[in-house]
Amino acid sequence: MKDNPAKIVNNLHLETQIGKGAMGEVWKARHIHTGATVAIKFLHQHTRQDNWALEAFQSEIRAAAVLTHPNAVMVLDHGIITKNNANNAARLHLQTGSPFLIMELVQGKSLKVFAGKMPWGRVKRIIHQLLSVLAHAHARNVIHRDIKPENVLIKLPDGDSSRPEAMLTDFGLAQALEDFR
Repeated sequence: MKDNPAKIVNNLHLETQIGKGAMGEVWKARHIHTGATVAIKFLHQHTRQDNWALEAFQSEIRAAAVLTHPNAVMVLDHGIITKNNANNAARLHLQTGSPFLIMELVQGKSLKVFAGKMPWGRVKRIIHQLLSVLAHAHARNVIHRDIKPENVLIKLPDGDSSRPEAMLTDFGLAQALEDFR
């Protein structure tokens, strides 16, 4: 299958948009050379001109980079859309200079989808996982600051709903503790 050149940005073929928020959007993408499937987050055009939003995006990169926990979405790379990709990016409403963040792709759904629908044992498991990843982040001087169901992805390994795995994502509002000193 030949890739659509209009959807290639920084060696990634953008397949489908999988999320959208106030600051940006997330796409499922495939690396054109390795075939690896990832998630890529872009800032919206209006957001990238906001100094606060750019700092929040940089904070997300720094915060996520120090986390090596099985319940934290792993950051793989980051960068800025270059002039070489300007034409393709423009077709996707992205501009040269727009920052992006490449992360592992989590095959799961927002915790919001499962709210009120899980037995206590599964809820307890998710709570323990979230407390564990938050303790890991705090031990590395990172505070998430935006814990909500939409920022917790639930994956069901091998479709087994009895063993849900919580993945904490979106460290855009994370703050390093050193900033408070």
